[in-house]
Amino acid sequence: VREDKSGLKYLIGYIIPAESFQKSALLEAIQWILPGYMIPRKWILLEEFPLTFNNKINKSALPDPYQPLSLNPISSQEIEERLIRLWRNLLGLEEIGVHDNFFDLGGDSMLLIKLRFEIYDQLKIRITSEEIFNNLTIERLTSNLQENRLCLGCVVLCVEGIDDMEASISQRTLILQKKLNPSEAFPHSSLTYEIFGTIDAKRLERAFEEIIRANESLRTSYLFSKGKLYKKINPKVGFKLNFYGSYSNDIDEVISTLTTPFDFNNVPLIRVFIIELYDSRKYLHIDLPHINSDGESMKIVMRDLEAIYNNPMIKLSPLQFTDFQKRVYAYLHSAQFQEDEVYWRQQISDDFDALHFKGIERKARTSRFAGVSVVTQFTLPLIEDINKYIKERRITRFQLLLTAYFLLLHRITAARNIAIMVPVHNRGENDLKDVVGLVSNVILVKMKIKHDCTLKDFNTSCKDIIIEAMSHQKYPFESLLNLWVKRGRDIKKILNSFFGYHNNQSVYALEKVSLKLYIPLRTKENVPFSAAVFETEANLTLRLSSTVGTFSHFQLKKLILQYFTILELIMKSGENDMIVSITKNPKFTSYHS
Repeated sequence: VREDKSGLKYLIGYIIPAESFQKSALLEAIQWILPGYMIPRKWILLEEFPLTFNNKINKSALPDPYQPLSLNPISSQEIEERLIRLWRNLLGLEEIGVHDNFFDLGGDSMLLIKLRFEIYDQLKIRITSEEIFNNLTIERLTSNLQENRLCLGCVVLCVEGIDDMEASISQRTLILQKKLNPSEAFPHSSLTYEIFGTIDAKRLERAFEEIIRANESLRTSYLFSKGKLYKKINPKVGFKLNFYGSYSNDIDEVISTLTTPFDFNNVPLIRVFIIELYDSRKYLHIDLPHINSDGESMKIVMRDLEAIYNNPMIKLSPLQFTDFQKRVYAYLHSAQFQEDEVYWRQQISDDFDALHFKGIERKARTSRFAGVSVVTQFTLPLIEDINKYIKERRITRFQLLLTAYFLLLHRITAARNIAIMVPVHNRGENDLKDVVGLVSNVILVKMKIKHDCTLKDFNTSCKDIIIEAMSHQKYPFESLLNLWVKRGRDIKKILNSFFGYHNNQSVYALEKVSLKLYIPLRTKENVPFSAAVFETEANLTLRLSSTVGTFSHFQLKKLILQYFTILELIMKSGENDMIVSITKNPKFTSYHS
């Protein structure tokens, strides 16, 4: 019995393996002998057992996976050299001194989180974002890592315990939702690009055939057996482009018409349309069900499409969603999971305020997921002011815009203890960055709005809270919901509002053809009020959406102006001004969209 850093006890099994040893056979056999709570969570393979003077096993000398071991130690010099290489790659700099401050070199809190994942990926040393924040030079960080180093490969996690073909918890939830609402085409992942030039349809079709061949999730169907949901990976599937001509010039209307439910038994689970409007404008629209994709998956598909269309000889060989599931299984049986659970239990120990939206338009929904939305671009002066502000404060656009969204919610609901759902791509490990599938997760970011708090203190608090929540982003959102419900709390308090931040490439080149990103209106929504910011190389676009019956189109337009007003007040107020001067200020934005 061992105790992890959070104080939770767990079992470790120690084995001297024979040549024919198979962990899967061991697990299968032990499940018939021991109850579940007595099956070790971790296994360590040894060449021999440490013995006492009396020739008995010395239990105190058995290796602990969370204590530094002398086996294969990493020297301080090697850690320092690897950190210098990591900083060079992350910061885009050649000259880096061991006494240079990470933030002074251009780093920010999001790069700090990425650094945390890179350190574990390359050094196999666990470290929290807070520890990095307190050791911002390579010299100090090296000393910290040397104290906390883990032996590479000393722990063997029992990933053989997973049935590769069983669907994930998120996928089971989506299947259940589809069974309850079979006629609903929601939720989907999609991207739309306007086409400039003449595209080679056959070449485009062949490129998508290669993408489908390389990604098992696009060839996966789903079926129930003995009360469980299983995946079936189909080795070969057919694919055809869809051509759609319309008498309308409204691309949003056409996209809404083409977005129909997927049959999860009919692969491939991807649809690609070439749309031609009445005025001859053309669009490429890619649509996938959320059960096999997320926002990051769409970007991977577009990147691969550009590469294969321009070089048909390219063959892709990414990691598969099944590989990701094995990582999730290992995580769920790790001390990190226990540590994350302790954090999220603390986060939901206090109840949240319900968001009662004022002045709402009461209107019957045409369907459960009927939505209304408004899309607008940030003006150039606003973007310039944002860039100047975040550079001076050493924060990211994401942090500033999420902070403003908290204040907007407070302004229109008067709620003070607010929780917002925030999606995270959940691809912190380098080899997972190309996985197409439902890899993303959702975290809760919560803030308490205090009117007697200064803007400086509020910004600092928001920044720290976001960084800390991001450092525990692997914890499954479904597990968090279960913790909340077990406390007898109203689940609507968690599912009230959503803030997404998306980095997208604005233009792709398929030889001489240009594809330019288009942000469509959102006609489906399952959250009362939601915001999404789309960042490209030169622009920022904001989309506010709500369920029908929460806000009208006109009201969402007014809320966009309120949001820009709050942003302006944040950036132009003094650091010692009180938050109440922003949330109660009747001033209207000078930024016109």
